[in-house]
Formats: sequence, structure tokens, C-alpha cells
Amino acid sequence: MVVYTDGSKKVNSGLPRRLSIQWDIRRQGRQWTSVEFDARLWHAPEKIEYVDGIFVSDRERMTVLGMLLENLGIDAAVQFGRTEDWEAAIAARRSRESGPESAATP
Repeated sequence: MVVYTDGSKKVNSGLPRRLSIQWDIRRQGRQWTSVEFDARLWHAPEKIEYVDGIFVSDRERMTVLGMLLENLGIDAAVQFGRTEDWEAAIAARRSRESGPESAATP
């Protein structure tokens, strides 16, 4: 077993530890390739623990969310919550991505 400085533990499967996953989230869900499966499984929490919410950390929650979104697709995700909240979140993301210089331009 390998223990990392962030406290996470994994059985060493020979796969390199990656700092981040390149997600390929689409409107429709999809199956992973064998390489994607191995990479995601390597990052996935070993077990579900409840500590002030499901899973131990936001990193684990975001990893599982990314995995589910890749498999189920965005169209399935937007069935949860209110449409106006999804639209507001998308507008906020667009605003962040366009940067502060576009906010000053009419």
C-alpha cells in the first residue's frame, strides 16, 4: 500500500499517480476505454464514508461526480435541481472564463 502526503492510500497497481483527470463529459453518457477505466479506478475512493457529507473530502466527491457525469451524461444530471439554477451556474462559469476585462466592456 502507498500512502501519499495528502493522506490518501492506494494499493500500488503499477499505474502512475496522476495529479488530475482529463474528464470527457458529454451531453450523453458513454463507456470508458480500458485506459480511462484504469485511470478513474486509480483515483476513485476505496470506500464510501460519511464525514460531514458523503466521502471524506471534496476531492473524492468531485472525482466520483466526474465519473458519474462521464457515464451518465449532462442531460441526465440536469434532471436534478431547478433549470434556473443550472442556467445561473452556466452564466457564472462563462463570466469567470471570459475574465474581468469582458465584464467592463458593454
